[in-house]
Amino acid sequence: MRRQIQKLALLILASLMVLTSAACKSGNNTGGTGKNGGNTGGTTKAPEYLNMDSQLPIVKDGHNVKLKIMIMLGAYYQDMKSLEDVYFVNNYKEKTKVDVEWNGIPKDAFSDTLALMLSTGDLPDVIMKSGISNSTQLKYGEQGYFLNLMENDRLKTYAPNYWALCEKYPEILLGSMMPDGEVYSLGLVRNSVGSVVASKLYFNQEWLNKVGLKVPTTAGEFYNVLKAFKNNDPNGNGIADEVGMYTSMTHLEYVTLGMFGLGNQGMCNGFIDKDLSTGKARYFPDCPLYFGQKLTNA
Repeated sequence: MRRQIQKLALLILASLMVLTSAACKSGNNTGGTGKNGGNTGGTTKAPEYLNMDSQLPIVKDGHNVKLKIMIMLGAYYQDMKSLEDVYFVNNYKEKTKVDVEWNGIPKDAFSDTLALMLSTGDLPDVIMKSGISNSTQLKYGEQGYFLNLMENDRLKTYAPNYWALCEKYPEILLGSMMPDGEVYSLGLVRNSVGSVVASKLYFNQEWLNKVGLKVPTTAGEFYNVLKAFKNNDPNGNGIADEVGMYTSMTHLEYVTLGMFGLGNQGMCNGFIDKDLSTGKARYFPDCPLYFGQKLTNA
C-alpha cells in the first residue's frame, strides 16, 4: 500500500491549513484502516522538529521543512504571478517557519490535473481549496491516496484547537466525515462577525465628527446619522449637497436586517433564520418585521 505522508499530518494539521492530504506511491501504510474514526495503530508520535504547544512557529528553530501544496485558483487569482505575492501567505510563512512550494491550478483545468495526478500517484503534500467531492475522497482515501485524519488520533493530537471546535459544534466534523467515519478533508469554519453580517457599512469618521455623532448602533441612530449627513454640510463646502449613503435601496434593505433581529443566523443560511421569541426556524421575508424595516424616509 502507499506510504502515507506523516510529515503532512504533523505540520499542516498543526497549522490548520490542510484540506486534503496526499500519499506517495510506494512503501508501507502506518496503522490500520481507521474505520469509524477508530484509533488503529495507536496515537502517532510527534517528530522532534514539531512544536506541540499549540503556539507558533509550528517548526522549531534550526529545522527546515518544505511542503508542496496544490491550490485551485479562482477567477480573482488569474493575474497573480505567484501566491508568494500575497502578504498573508508570506506572513504565515514567517510565523509558521514552514516553507511552501505553491502550485496554483486554474479552476477550469483543476479537475483534469487532479485526475492525472491520481492516476499516476504523483501527488503534492496538500491539496487546498479544491472542492473535491466526498465520493472522490472516499474512493481514493480507501486506496491510500488521502490520509485518514481520524486514524491514530491525528486530528485530535495535531489540531487541538480545531478538534475542540468540532467537539463544541459536532456538525463541523460531520460535514467532512465519510460513512465509515474516515475524515480526509477539513472544511472551512467561519465563526467571525464578518461571517454573520452579509454586508458591512462603513462610516466617514470625519463626517461623524463634524455632525457630532458616533457610529450608530440602532436603527434610530442610523436614521439620525444619515439625516445629519444630508442636512448639516459635513464636507464643509457651504452647500447641503451630501449624499448620506451610497447603495441601492435593495442593498440597504439587506444590510439593515440585523437592526430588526432578522437574518440572525449568518449569511450562509439564505432567507432562513431563528425567531428569537420562539427559538424556531423561520423564513424571515415572510415576517412582519421584514416589511416594516425599510427606512423610507432616510
